[in-house]
Amino acid sequence: MTPLRRQRHHGFLTPTSAHKPSPDNSSLEEAVLAVTAEEEALRQARRNPTAAITATRQAGQTIPNIAQRTDMDAVTVRNILAVTSVPAQTPRGGPQRLR
Repeated sequence: MTPLRRQRHHGFLTPTSAHKPSPDNSSLEEAVLAVTAEEEALRQARRNPTAAITATRQAGQTIPNIAQRTDMDAVTVRNILAVTSVPAQTPRGGPQRLR
């Protein structure tokens, strides 16, 4: 911790000039790397459910069924499917049953 001294004319506590911290660019760079790694982890976490929803829909499951199984609402499931270019309508022959 930096020692503090009281300036006479202002009465504020300020760090002593002999112990002022120098800027540490390595700490900033480490923080940027940590944030970048966390952002990539978040992107990866979002991809996993998206891939599962897409595969389930392509297997013929209905959107309401997928929404119920994933604890999402149907609009969210439709939006995920729209982003991944999977048709939201049921494929010909109706939904396939899981065995």
